[in-house]
Amino acid sequence: MGDHQCVPGLRAVDRWHADAQLSDHSIAENVEYITDQRNLLQDIISVEIARRERHQVESEKLGNKISIALAQQSEIQKASLVQFHRN
Repeated sequence: MGDHQCVPGLRAVDRWHADAQLSDHSIAENVEYITDQRNLLQDIISVEIARRERHQVESEKLGNKISIALAQQSEIQKASLVQFHRN
């Protein structure tokens, strides 16, 4: 920090502004960092959207398999019931 700390009554905002001016980071570096973070978040969001879509497709496939299996089980039970009544 700078010499501004020894000034009594210097507001926190004023200290922050003074620190920002003394900082090693330039505005361009801060913009670059923020842009990199935004791009990283966009990439993460894209991955999560793709994952959600893949899980949705897998869920639909499993749902279809379950429906087919239940229909087959129902047909087997009906056939067994018909056979039982014939005997």
